[in-house]
This record gives sequence, C-alpha cells and structure tokens, in this order.
Amino acid sequence: MGIVIDPTQQHTVDVEGATFSVVSLTGRQVLGLSQTLSNVETNADGVYQVLHKCVKSWDGVTTGEGAALPCSGENLDALPVDVAVKVFEFIASLSGLTGGDQGN
Repeated sequence: MGIVIDPTQQHTVDVEGATFSVVSLTGRQVLGLSQTLSNVETNADGVYQVLHKCVKSWDGVTTGEGAALPCSGENLDALPVDVAVKVFEFIASLSGLTGGDQGN
C-alpha cells in the first residue's frame, strides 16, 4: 500500500462534554516544535502552540450563559489547562509522539 499522507484528515476527541476536531502535526511541525514539546511539563505554552496548529473546530464549548463560543485563538487560550492537555495528548498520539517526546 505504501505511505499514505493526508494532512487534512480530521479526527475527533471528546473531552468533558465537548468535541474537538483536530489534525495531527506534520513531520516538519514535530521537528520544529521538538524542543518546546520536550519541555511541556515545565512550559505549558507548547501545549497551546500545538492546539493553535491542530484544533480546527469544536462543538460544546460555551460561555457561562450557555452561548456557543467560536473556535478561535483567543478562545483556545482560554481553555482550562486540564482540557487543553487532554486534547494535546490526543494530538500527540496521532502525531506519533511518545511520552519522552512530550516531556513525560
């Protein structure tokens, strides 16, 4: 069959009642972020950098009043850290990153 590359293929992950549609990191992105990704335990900014590159849409993320929030950079940055980490870990697994690559 050979090597299949489809950088537009989206995957979904459900976290705390919300569904996130994501793509994996490309090989080039993994290499470009390798130093950042190896330090995510001490520098959570790498988690959000990955989310900005890979989260394409979401459903179920709302304001306190229940209004749907658009998937934007500003709103990605507002995600609670525990939610951001769960989405990041899913993206990392899609991207072929091991625990060592993720700073674990």
